[in-house]
Amino acid sequence: MDMAHMAELNARLRREADSGMVDAARATKKERQPPLPLPSTASAEAMDEARAYEAPLAYAADEAAAKAHARSTEPRSPAKRQCLEPVAVCAGASSSVGAPADALGADGPDPRWDDAGFNEWADEAQLQFILLGYLRTLRKEEKILPAAQWIPRHAYHAGAPPSGVEIYNVIHVKGTKEHPDPWGDHLADLVEHLKDADDSDLVLMTFCARPQRHYTAAGDGSHTEFNSNGPCTDSRLRQTTESDGRPCWTDLTVEQERRLRAFEDGLKRTSWNVTYSGLRTVVLHRKPERPLPAEHRGRAIHESVWVTAELMLAAFCQRIVNSSDPEVKEHFSASALMNPVQRLREGYQSGKLRITIDSDLEGIIIPGLTRSLARMVPVRKDDSGFRAFCIQSRIGWIKVGFIRRFVSAHQRRAQDEVLLFPRRQELPRGSFYEGMPPENRRRFAVSHGWACENHPTPSSERIHRLALALKTAHADDDDAVFLDYASLFQNPRFGTRLGLPPQRDRTAGESKCFRTALFEMSRMFAFGGVKVIVLPQLERWQDFPAVLGSQNAPVPEFSEVKNRACEKSDLWGWINAVPYENRGWCAAEFSCALKAGIIANLEDPDVQRVLHARAWPQNVDEYQKMMDDPAIEFTDKGDSDFVAYLFFKMSFDLSAAQHGQPSGAHGP
Repeated sequence: MDMAHMAELNARLRREADSGMVDAARATKKERQPPLPLPSTASAEAMDEARAYEAPLAYAADEAAAKAHARSTEPRSPAKRQCLEPVAVCAGASSSVGAPADALGADGPDPRWDDAGFNEWADEAQLQFILLGYLRTLRKEEKILPAAQWIPRHAYHAGAPPSGVEIYNVIHVKGTKEHPDPWGDHLADLVEHLKDADDSDLVLMTFCARPQRHYTAAGDGSHTEFNSNGPCTDSRLRQTTESDGRPCWTDLTVEQERRLRAFEDGLKRTSWNVTYSGLRTVVLHRKPERPLPAEHRGRAIHESVWVTAELMLAAFCQRIVNSSDPEVKEHFSASALMNPVQRLREGYQSGKLRITIDSDLEGIIIPGLTRSLARMVPVRKDDSGFRAFCIQSRIGWIKVGFIRRFVSAHQRRAQDEVLLFPRRQELPRGSFYEGMPPENRRRFAVSHGWACENHPTPSSERIHRLALALKTAHADDDDAVFLDYASLFQNPRFGTRLGLPPQRDRTAGESKCFRTALFEMSRMFAFGGVKVIVLPQLERWQDFPAVLGSQNAPVPEFSEVKNRACEKSDLWGWINAVPYENRGWCAAEFSCALKAGIIANLEDPDVQRVLHARAWPQNVDEYQKMMDDPAIEFTDKGDSDFVAYLFFKMSFDLSAAQHGQPSGAHGP
């Protein structure tokens, strides 16, 4: 079959498909409305183009009938026609937040943990996950992103992604109407943000993930320049039209069109790209610093209603790679997320957030956002989320019997023998459960402050106290305990100066587990299926094991993090003498556990002292005030904001947002 005949066949199939959709749409109406002519005024055209730019993944409330009826009864620009079906929640973003009100419901599994649902969508749409190594090659060769259908087959994984790699979702402002990144700025930023990732890791970016209409030539990926007096002069990056001037409905093959429909249908049911926890999100917020005609200029990321709504969902559901960027950070502060519905409305009314079509805020964005939140189970009751967290992080749950045997061995040791509680990598086989303990075993989590930088309890005093607390709680030998040092994969802390075998480094897989655990760590102290044991006592460095030939006694040294002189030991690192209630992470854990009502040893005199040491927060505002207390100290300068965000995420009912109420209204 020659090319001319194929082109004619494709055109005939498009006309037949369009005709059938028009007839279906008109059959639902009592009166048929004749099609209107194409817009003849610049203002109508500009409005259509503006909305197309703002919502490049726009969705329709009703699929075939609504699309065909809209095409037959309303003037549309070429760009508007391209955006008629799928609806996005970001202005110029490459991913979508949800679907119209009648396409999302509160029923169904929590999308954050629905592996089967995400994989089904990826398979049905043959979603293209791009290899990071290919993107690095494009960057190195100064090429730009090709549309999905022109990416070489060796450069992407099609369908449900493999489990052994990281997967990154990309949210970005769109460079121009013709191309999301015509100069490669976003590509450069993406490669930089993922500089520590592996070439085999995958990237989900809508322009490269599903077939794009109106990209009829592959192009060589070279940079695109604009004519200052008009639109893009590169025909590879322009939308096409029919010979009669009517906007082209599609230039995709039948299979590509099917994949596109499956992609859009999945986003209508569930906003997978910003709700599935298996993805990590990168936010590309930099705007090109180039003089552009007004029709090509977009909004900054902080100005868009669509982007703000999408970032809200991603903040609730995913790990954000560059959440510390100032332009991104404001979207993930706890106060900004307390009431997402109110924030969108107030931002729009004040003019800080803008949107082209006013009715989209109440008609599309808020219903989609609140219905997505309604499916998210509060952390205190979220058994699926807790299970996913433990399995993905490969949590080591220490058996109570092992703790008791260690205490006995420590009591019997020779006076000069160094016996330290082991880290995760050195736990003996059979002494712990990996992932999740058996259902019939009780689970305990220990909240405590490390005695020093290199080990939580060099004297093992805390392990002795833990054994007593477990005895008081009537724990069985086969019950399970989470203790951070022995439950999470650790970096090496010591050489051979302790007279013990050297500690090996974390492997790449173990580092990935650690990062996953760190982001969700407060879940351990807010989930109702765990009892928290608080061990607030300080340890004296004088009780640490003395090692011949080492400088065991600490000396004063200035700490840049704490901005004051602190004691530091050559062997044990920084000595931590800050009370439990004034340690940032400890205060966060205690706040979460207290609010959830899961502290097992609350009546212990030392825990009672902590309870009455300050007014513990009941909402995010109170928590932020506590974090602003100069007495609260962290070991990392950036931890304060991150911990405030985790407190909100772990202690408050996100589904309360569906009623336009503060997210903490229903408690944990």
